Amino acid sequence: MTRNSIRYSILIVDLLWMTAALLVTSRIHLDAELSAGHHGVLVDMIITLVLSVSFWSLLFFVLHLDGFDKAWGMLGTAVSLALGVVILVVLVAAGTYLAHRAFSCLVLAWASGLAWVGFVAARWVVGRLLISRYAVRTSRRAVIVGDGRVATEVAHKIARHPELRCRVVGFIFPTGGQSGPGRGQESFSTLDIPGFLRGNQITDVILVIGPLVAPEVSPLLARCRADGVRISLVPSHYELYSSQPKFVRIEGLPLLTLEEHESNSFLRQVKSATEPIVATFLMAAALPVLGIAALWVRKRHGKAFISEERCGQDGTPFQFHRLNLDRDADYLRGIDSFLVRTSLTELPQLWNVILGQMSVVGPRPESPDRVKHYSEWHNKRLAVKPGITGLAQVHGLRHGSSSEDKTRFDLQYIVNWSPLLDVVLALETVLTMAQRLWTPPHNRGRGSAPIATEATLRSESAKC
Repeated sequence: MTRNSIRYSILIVDLLWMTAALLVTSRIHLDAELSAGHHGVLVDMIITLVLSVSFWSLLFFVLHLDGFDKAWGMLGTAVSLALGVVILVVLVAAGTYLAHRAFSCLVLAWASGLAWVGFVAARWVVGRLLISRYAVRTSRRAVIVGDGRVATEVAHKIARHPELRCRVVGFIFPTGGQSGPGRGQESFSTLDIPGFLRGNQITDVILVIGPLVAPEVSPLLARCRADGVRISLVPSHYELYSSQPKFVRIEGLPLLTLEEHESNSFLRQVKSATEPIVATFLMAAALPVLGIAALWVRKRHGKAFISEERCGQDGTPFQFHRLNLDRDADYLRGIDSFLVRTSLTELPQLWNVILGQMSVVGPRPESPDRVKHYSEWHNKRLAVKPGITGLAQVHGLRHGSSSEDKTRFDLQYIVNWSPLLDVVLALETVLTMAQRLWTPPHNRGRGSAPIATEATLRSESAKC
């Protein structure tokens, strides 16, 4: 099955399940009216069903509710689907009101809850099927031509998305070395590589190379195409993190345009204006917990709060506040460990939000010592205000993770930013914190799959 066929199959299952949920709950709660054959009730139910199916089909594509964007992580998928269902209920209620029809709010509430459970279960089943042994055996086999950060990033993303039905089994390096199925590092000329690909049943070649090696690779591309191997290309100037790519053909000439992403300035202004208000309410609600925690830390460590210099939007330095607990210290036990595991040590940063130095959601701020070593690529994460939580943190990256790893997610957040994304990430953060309460520290791993490296792929290849 192709990626699109999987997506449409999920949508069809959603619509069938939604219809069943609405019919079952209507039958239970409106049994008397339906048995009496009340024409109005049947019409109301049909209108509600049509509106539900229509609006969900729209939300499915607009909000990307297929599960692909969440890399089949059930926590993020469940939160996204919950928001989608809430929006659906609001739209259906508004639609029935404008149509001058009445339908039981209780039925709609129960049906939406039952629908959400089915939506999550459907994506869990599809995710398990896509990573099953049979799916892995029938996947297309790919090698990456290239090395370095971008090649590693491509392998990482493919591994996180089994719906692509593609498995990276090795690398071929532009200098002539290769790592592939059943082999160690060996040297091949470009004339030898097609035979190597045929012998190992490689169906895809993914090019992650710069323009300087293009003459060397051109004969390889021609021979691969002649052998029916599919060619994919990552542009040498890998600006896709902060640009929106558009592909056009001009009289047969392929042209890839990278346009600098421009977020909605009005929505950004609304976010900047409302977040200090939201942070004030959150600070007021958290004040009892923060006060008790501060008293405990002061008694145990002599000082409740500490301030550290961090770089904010456009690299502007500011004082970053948190509870006085070393997150990497070996002495963390009991309540200290609880405060760190649940990230309650970061609550004082709500004051930074109130002052306009930070956002609730955004890239985590880093120290000037780290920022001064940023490349131009890393500097793009400074285009927006830093946040208390963000996409990188939801994927399990913490303060000790490399700037390289965090930048990948932070730039993805900047390009795809929307108010809804902030809500999703905030809810995911709350659920992640709650999850840490019952997960022993030694059993916790990073939320995201580890980045595929040359060594791990070579090890996998040796087993094929």
